Amino acid sequence: MRILASAAISFVLLFALQATADNMKLECIPSTACTAAGGSFATQQTTSTNPTFDLTNTGTTGLYAGKNKNHQVDPSGTAYLAILVPGSSPLTFTVNGSSPDDPVTYTSGRLLTALGESGGNPMNFQPYKSTAEAARGSSISGFEVYDVALGPFNESGSIIPVSFDVKHGAFPNGTIFVGFLEDNNQRSVVVDQTSNSESIVVDGRNSPTPEPGTLLLTGSSFLAACGFIRRKLA
Repeated sequence: MRILASAAISFVLLFALQATADNMKLECIPSTACTAAGGSFATQQTTSTNPTFDLTNTGTTGLYAGKNKNHQVDPSGTAYLAILVPGSSPLTFTVNGSSPDDPVTYTSGRLLTALGESGGNPMNFQPYKSTAEAARGSSISGFEVYDVALGPFNESGSIIPVSFDVKHGAFPNGTIFVGFLEDNNQRSVVVDQTSNSESIVVDGRNSPTPEPGTLLLTGSSFLAACGFIRRKLA
């Protein structure tokens, strides 16, 4: 009985220890500019309403590897992306060509719990809410959260490119992208995730657009240049 109790404790400790990684990160690629977390944002920001980025990690993955009943167990994980869309308006899109699961309404508590996941570090509602409100410039009551499997992620340094095809629109300001990793050897328990600072939020309000005066000046300069060239050719 004591041996069984020790085994049970070891099993619980194994899950607890494997669920402490916080090393996943979303890295913007050159076509999608990102600003590092700072100021009123605890999250990376992008002005792109249809961003592309890589999901990767630094440090350990938290995936279990070792012997199980005298058989060698290799690390085996599946990477996921959660997309937190503020408000309740439905959005149709694919991620790397795959459709996400039906959205769940998220208004409080832990994100992973809302998605039906176990394990992982606290990923609580309030920081996401504050970040989305800073990007929107207005208050929100909650999110519609979609999640999709991105594919195998078995070792540190793996890279999964992520792109979207949004039907009839784009992601609204305040949309947040979060990655997490399930351990296939531990009943799909979450063992790694992106911290707030390594997630991404859409903030397209400050995307650079030419001022009317700038457009007028540019047009006038172009016309003047054309006139100069015509005079030179005459």
